[in-house]
Amino acid sequence: MIDLSSDTVTQPTREMRRVMAEAEVGDAGLGEDPTVDRLQEAVCELLGMEGAIFLPSERMANEIAFRVWTKPGDKIILDWLSHPIHSEVSAPILLCGVTIHPVHGDHGVFTEEDVLAALGSIDADLPHAALVAVENTNYLGGGKIWPLGPLKAVSDIAKRWGVHVHMDGSRLMNAVVASGISAREYASEVDSVTLGFTKGLGAPVGAVLAGNNSFIKEARRYQRIIGGIMQQGGIVAAGAIYAVTSRIVCKLLWSVGVIPLSVLVCKNCIQHPVDALAVSEA
Repeated sequence: MIDLSSDTVTQPTREMRRVMAEAEVGDAGLGEDPTVDRLQEAVCELLGMEGAIFLPSERMANEIAFRVWTKPGDKIILDWLSHPIHSEVSAPILLCGVTIHPVHGDHGVFTEEDVLAALGSIDADLPHAALVAVENTNYLGGGKIWPLGPLKAVSDIAKRWGVHVHMDGSRLMNAVVASGISAREYASEVDSVTLGFTKGLGAPVGAVLAGNNSFIKEARRYQRIIGGIMQQGGIVAAGAIYAVTSRIVCKLLWSVGVIPLSVLVCKNCIQHPVDALAVSEA
């Protein structure tokens, strides 16, 4: 039976399990895990970002991004169908002390006019808007993909107001394959990105949070504060590497003209490299 209830029920393949079991590891908390380091470097290349940090989950990555970009009393602008509103148990309020300002877009995709209305006027009695968060693809919006034009328009208006933009890319590779727009093009319009591996890509654990170096430096502080360090994290990082270098994903990326991550990491990232175009999905 094929379970289509959620993309979170994906299972690691036999080959992914082998790669994880044989991964080269070290103490990631001390920055000594080579597989974690290679995954982070490769995601930087994929997204065109300066720095990246490997974390246990997409949810943790989002919350750390919110904490870095905001301070207590600020507000975050996002669509009312977004994951932090419906599926994170009010974590932005609890962990960051922020106000959530939902906007009603089209299945999770909103406009620059929506953002401008949410920004409001400069008023000492109103929360300061510190962050706009977009979800690509939007899960509760039926997998709605952000077109590049609307994303750029939202990003431009936010930047004019001095507001940062974060992308929840838990399913970003879905958008890349379906739209033919590269992950780097999407990432160029935002200040930080969560890239997930545990949904359609099939890895059991992990997400990477990427941004500029100063953002990642602060993100590493919060990683420690909320318990996001994974010693010998290379075991699960190898699953994430395999997830984006497997034969199926790479062929899909090649088919839409997007350079797959395997070109960047396949030959160096794991003890027994995956040949992305030849491996058998056992």
